[in-house]
Parts: sequence; structure tokens; C-alpha cells
Amino acid sequence: MYYECFFYPDAAINREKEIKGWRRSKKIKLIESTNPHWNDLAEGWHDVYKPRLAGDTRGIPRPAGENAGLRDNAFDEGSGV
Repeated sequence: MYYECFFYPDAAINREKEIKGWRRSKKIKLIESTNPHWNDLAEGWHDVYKPRLAGDTRGIPRPAGENAGLRDNAFDEGSGV
């Protein structure tokens, strides 16, 4: 319903503590000062932060080298696990 942006985490924590100490009526006034209709501010996040598709086989890039393949398939090839 409401958010503020901070550059330093300690400033954000201090502001959060300040707001938590307020009466409910003052918190409501703060929210309504920037979001009078109480819109869901996270409504469109699913369009921006999409999960990977089920068939996506991309993984974390590994360094090339003699044993590079062993990292990904160590459990597949006869390890007994």
C-alpha cells in the first residue's frame, strides 16, 4: 500500500521503526497521501518478474576445463547416489 526508497539500509530501518511507533490513524493518512484508493502496488509484478519456463534448460555457466563436466553429472554417472 505504501513504500519509500532509501539508499542506506540503516535509514530504511530507522524510518520503519518510526512509522511502526505511530498510531493507526496516522499510518492510514500516510498511505492515503500517496495511494488514496489503496491500490495494490504489486499488481503488475508478475509481468516484470516472470518465473522460468518448465522446459528451460539453461543453467549456471561453468568454467571450461578438464573436469568441467563432472560438476553437473557427478550424480548421474555411476556414483550410486
